[in-house]
Amino acid sequence: MTAPTTTSDVDPDSLATAAPAAAGEVDRGLDEDDRPRARWERAIGWGIVALCTLMVFNILAANHNWAIQVSLKWRPLPLHIHFHPSRFQFGDLFRNTTANGGDMGAHVWWPKFLETNWFPKGRLAGWAPDWYAGFPVGQYYFPVPAVMVAILDHIPFVPYNVAFKLVTVSGPLMLPAAAYYFARGMRTPWPAPPAFALAAFGMLVQTRYEWSIFGGNIAEYEQVCEQAREEAFRRMVAHARQNGADAVIAMRYDATEFMAGSTEVLAYGTAVKLAR
Repeated sequence: MTAPTTTSDVDPDSLATAAPAAAGEVDRGLDEDDRPRARWERAIGWGIVALCTLMVFNILAANHNWAIQVSLKWRPLPLHIHFHPSRFQFGDLFRNTTANGGDMGAHVWWPKFLETNWFPKGRLAGWAPDWYAGFPVGQYYFPVPAVMVAILDHIPFVPYNVAFKLVTVSGPLMLPAAAYYFARGMRTPWPAPPAFALAAFGMLVQTRYEWSIFGGNIAEYEQVCEQAREEAFRRMVAHARQNGADAVIAMRYDATEFMAGSTEVLAYGTAVKLAR
């Protein structure tokens, strides 16, 4: 028994046939571009990256003065550049001053401690006898920035504070180039790589208020926290009185999250008894 056959009105010559891919050939999507870049494309890309990096550096290096004066006149030589060496100034980024603000004080300390105590022993982390009973310094931080600070600090004319500040600003300073290489690694078509560099620079200088994080007080949460601190303080005083103490010195609070959504507040200090 044979199956019935049907006829088609489609011309066989009009059907598209797909030839099998050659051995080793990879079918790439439309978003990938492996075409070698022309020299002018690479020059424009690197020029945009250099310009973005220079603008980021000008923002980070406050109070600098390159002592360059540019004047534009409609003459046969319209562009005039004058350099005044007596006015040249690197800026605060290269001053031997200690960086501060936020947690910067702790971050200034730990690379120097590792450089002095543990890097000479071939260790990237170790114990520090500071802050009460001590703690494992360098244990929970990525060690590469501290190593970079130590390397720059060994350059004779680079003080430690300058080395620390240079490593600190290396992230935003290299972001345009990193975005450019990221786009090239993704094999995005031209002009996506320089556009990525421009977008990275725009993100660094973005000041739109709706994209910022503002602080504030949540009244209900503030009330609960204040009640917890007051209760912890009362219990500490009551415990000190039970032990015959006359005062509590070096009193402090501590908070620990012991389960999801629940935090315990501790009030502790040293109970003392006055001598008669």
